[in-house]
Amino acid sequence: MADVIASWRSGDEQLLRLNRTIEAAVRARNEPDPEGIAELRAELRRITQTLNPQVRTFSDMLMQGEQVLRNLLLATSALTLLLLLAMSWRAICRLLQALQRAEGKFHKAFEQAAIGMAEVGPDGQFIEVNDSLCRMLRYSRMQLIGTRLQRYTHPDDIDASIRALRQLASGEKRFKTFDKRYIRSDGETVWTRLTVSAIREGSDPEPRLFSIIEDITHARQLSDELSYRASHDGLTGLWNRQELENRLQLAVQSAHATSSEHMLAFIDLDQFKVINDTCGHIAGDHMLCQVAQVLRNHLREHDILARLGGDEFAVLFLDTSSEGAQLASGKLHQAIRDYCFHWQGRNFSLSSSIGLAAIDRNTPDGTWVLQAADTACNMAKDSGRSRIHLYVEQDSAVAHRRREMEWVSGIREALDLDRLSLSAQKILPLTPATGCRFEVLVRLTDAEDGNTRQAPSCRPPSATT
Repeated sequence: MADVIASWRSGDEQLLRLNRTIEAAVRARNEPDPEGIAELRAELRRITQTLNPQVRTFSDMLMQGEQVLRNLLLATSALTLLLLLAMSWRAICRLLQALQRAEGKFHKAFEQAAIGMAEVGPDGQFIEVNDSLCRMLRYSRMQLIGTRLQRYTHPDDIDASIRALRQLASGEKRFKTFDKRYIRSDGETVWTRLTVSAIREGSDPEPRLFSIIEDITHARQLSDELSYRASHDGLTGLWNRQELENRLQLAVQSAHATSSEHMLAFIDLDQFKVINDTCGHIAGDHMLCQVAQVLRNHLREHDILARLGGDEFAVLFLDTSSEGAQLASGKLHQAIRDYCFHWQGRNFSLSSSIGLAAIDRNTPDGTWVLQAADTACNMAKDSGRSRIHLYVEQDSAVAHRRREMEWVSGIREALDLDRLSLSAQKILPLTPATGCRFEVLVRLTDAEDGNTRQAPSCRPPSATT
């Protein structure tokens, strides 16, 4: 390029001479002079002879410079391309190494995971499984790979499992977590929590399904046990009071919605305290378990038997009329009478008092039903025990019993509020006698007007001192 510039500058001098010659020719044209024109022509020829070689030299140098520049650019481009390729290759190598390390870590985690892991096809076929899953299902890896998970799924969970696979394969869901049961090689059932994730690669229409399978058998058993204990009596295994109240509420709702009729029987064992006091609580517990079994044997499959506590049982007769419940209660009453409890060489006979209450569209709620059956049972005991009494709202005995319960509640309230007072009057004998005698009365002060009241038919006996 320096030679090209030097040649350009040399040519500039000749161009300046040419420019001066042209100006002289213009002036000679205005003042014709043959000798001057001849001299100008000679000068032009000299300039041309000098300038032509320089033009060729400049052109040649310029072409050489262009060639050199082209070669330099090609070389630079090639070096740049090689450098980019090298950098790309190095980046690719690092990326591949990172992928290999990540894949190695994944496989290591996959194989050494404490929970079961598997790759599953859209049709449920095992593609890869880890050792934890093999131990969980008690199959070898060769036995599992290539087979479908439906083969090891509990029959009741197959439909849900297939439905979940379809949702993941269609893209409807990206992951799904649900509980399902597997059948081990020895036939034992294991509860698992399954989390399946769908991973799609590029334009592949079928996703890869990765499953994480956690054994929750122990947790499930504990949950079932807690649920069982919350709704069952710990001694007899019958439904407990809380569960009976829930079932009663459902029965009341059913009666209101469909005008159906149900019956509740409240059963109280008459001689239970005698057995407890004579033989101890262990004997009483054994007797209660046996009585529970006796009652089970004389009930329909859909009848609900519960223990309310102590020696009190209850039976909910579903879709049963008053006549049907009285007939069924009579069978239970007779079965208890026929039952004989044996304990350490001694025999004990039992009887029961049973109260019945109806559940129909006019029943307020489950609590009312339970109270009505309890009231009817108390009336059966008051009538001499070993009887069956049907609760009737208009029954005079029921009204009398309710008044007595109201007086019991009122007397307890009066004791708490100190509204009871003692009154005494001297008894004078008609004939001479030694000592003094008094009649002592307990008076109740009314909370509203402050007057004293006395319960009808409940007058306490006289006290003699």
